Amino acid sequence: MSKTITGLPMRRLNVMLWSIFWVELCVAAVPLGLKALQEGINAQYRKNYEKALEYYTQAIDSGELSKETLALAYNNRADAWVATAHYYKALIDYNEAIKLDPRASYFNRRGILEAKLEQYDKAIKDYSESIKRDKTKAYVYNNRGWAYYKQRNFDAAIRDFDQAIKLNPRYAFAYDNRGWVRFRKGEREEALRDLSRAIQLEPNNPEFYNDRGVVLTDLEKFDDALRDFEKALSLKPDYTEALKNQQIARKAKKGINLERLKSINFGK
Repeated sequence: MSKTITGLPMRRLNVMLWSIFWVELCVAAVPLGLKALQEGINAQYRKNYEKALEYYTQAIDSGELSKETLALAYNNRADAWVATAHYYKALIDYNEAIKLDPRASYFNRRGILEAKLEQYDKAIKDYSESIKRDKTKAYVYNNRGWAYYKQRNFDAAIRDFDQAIKLNPRYAFAYDNRGWVRFRKGEREEALRDLSRAIQLEPNNPEFYNDRGVVLTDLEKFDDALRDFEKALSLKPDYTEALKNQQIARKAKKGINLERLKSINFGK
């Protein structure tokens, strides 16, 4: 009978100790830049953005990363800058990532930031470049469609939402966005169908109920609209737009003359 320590045979224990030593040796051999990059990713996953920024900066400054990995570090640091509302620092980092590795996802990320800064021409250009490099991502068409909407190019927006839905028939946000643009075009019944489909796909999204409530208010279906605003507020009690829209619908139901569309706080 073999001698055991803590219940394990000595031979098996020796194998385990050697395995632990080998793992530690491999970890020690990982370049510090890669270690910092991984720590940055871990911190960002935990939403500790300040730490993530520190680690990504260490990784970038290490001089040990390959061109593609360095681009990833810049892209991820840009995401962390966005999360901490340092938008122009983020833009610089997205630019660096794209210079090093002009991949579709980086153009999309920069486009999102440009749209946030209301630079819609630049955002559309970046989304288009992303689509040119990868035509399979429904969310990029959705993003470009929303930028077109913000420029009041409703037809181009709807074409992009159509394509997003074609690529992903269960893409609730694309249905919601297409419904909203149809509403702004005056196509209220078509809008209602799209918004109802969005709710069917994601029944716990308060924004979808708010949007449908706005359309129902404009159609003077006040009871239905109020139910939607109530649902939106039950899902998100601090939803300011839904609360304002609910008040408008209540006044309209009482017969107070409200100018259609202009009186409604779209929140978009």
